[in-house]
Amino acid sequence: MFIYNCTSTLYHPPVMTVILIVFNVLVFGVTASADPNTVSDYCLWYGSGYHPVQWVTSGFMHANFGHLLGNMLFLWPFGLLVEGKLGWWKFLILYLVIAIGQNALEQTIMLGASSTVDASQFIDSLADDPDFAEMPADEREFLQTMLKASLNNEVRRSLGASAVIFGLLAVCILFAPVSDFHVWWRFGSFDAPVLLVGAFYALLEFYQWHVGGLGISSAALHLLGLVSGAVVGIAFLRMGIPQCDNEDLFNHLFSKSISKESSSSSSTKSRSPKQSPLERAKQNADAKRKRKATGPTSTPTTTTSRYPSRTHLDHTDTETTASRDAKRVDEIRNASQAKPIVESIQRRDVMAAAEQLHAQSSTEVLKTIPAEQYSLLFREASRNKQWPASVVALQKWLQAYPSSPDQRQLQLAQIWLLGLRQSDKANEALQKITRSNLDDKQTDLFKKLVIKIHHSN
Repeated sequence: MFIYNCTSTLYHPPVMTVILIVFNVLVFGVTASADPNTVSDYCLWYGSGYHPVQWVTSGFMHANFGHLLGNMLFLWPFGLLVEGKLGWWKFLILYLVIAIGQNALEQTIMLGASSTVDASQFIDSLADDPDFAEMPADEREFLQTMLKASLNNEVRRSLGASAVIFGLLAVCILFAPVSDFHVWWRFGSFDAPVLLVGAFYALLEFYQWHVGGLGISSAALHLLGLVSGAVVGIAFLRMGIPQCDNEDLFNHLFSKSISKESSSSSSTKSRSPKQSPLERAKQNADAKRKRKATGPTSTPTTTTSRYPSRTHLDHTDTETTASRDAKRVDEIRNASQAKPIVESIQRRDVMAAAEQLHAQSSTEVLKTIPAEQYSLLFREASRNKQWPASVVALQKWLQAYPSSPDQRQLQLAQIWLLGLRQSDKANEALQKITRSNLDDKQTDLFKKLVIKIHHSN
């Protein structure tokens, strides 16, 4: 299985990801022909104290070409997504922090371990094995000699970038859980949500760790990398560093919980209390008395009251019920008109969804489409370089959700200028932006767009 791309909106090219892949390949080429004793000093050793240099160097060492190839194939997609949200130098900091933190924790856990495997204890345990006891004496001696030579040369150390790559997978889940990875398999290609891919590999490693006896193994170190990456990723999110467009994991979790609470509270308020038969009979009797009192023989009263009459209350309740029913009818009609648009977006039919959105002018209908659907359409259109569809998605997104429009307007200006080469439209979008609402990255992009517009004119 090879993951080669993603649908998340990326603001930076994978410069550092490519550099890290090239650097790992170069290190492998150098160490493959170097003295093994010299190379082993840069691996992460167990049971020999702390070695901070190894916390960095061990992540660039690989045992063989297959080990290197497997790690680099996964470094590409995970690095592509994370660096696309951070930029090259912040991505490098995150990468090194995960590597150093994970290796330091790993070496701490293994402080009490021996740096080599003691073969004598294992060989002595063979005496209790009936199959071993039935072997001829010369074969038993030969097997013991070979095992002793093999096990005594086995050292307890780790190397490779797999742990930090699992850390990047955890960061991908935090930054863009509902975005899709483009996956190629021998049966063809398909899209899989980032959260699903992360859960699959996490469960697979946990299963292998469990089958292996829950000891220190490659699977355990991969899970340790996941935890380290999650801690660092949460810290980056709390500091507001990545450009996640409100698509991060916590935003999805909190927005869903808030919407559930609001819908449950509104349904509770709108639910009228159930009347007993006695109360209904009393209400009917009151209504009959009022009809008699308002008949032709009754004398109208001129007495004023500080409270509204029962007749007025009944009339008001009727009006409220009618307006509520009309509002419900409007909601159903708007949802039915928005349904084909959402279905086109879900099918990744970019042009059909863009045409349907362009033809829809009702703001109420557009509001029934969740913001995540506009974001998905924008990402798909931008990934396929279908710039007119990207413009439609952003414009309708702004019409439906006009609050905090500056980031959308900045994206719109970028598409107009760099995608469609229409500097006048880009300038109009930039003029609608309040610069004080932009962060440092967005301000830099704003300035670059202004300069490009000036040069194009």
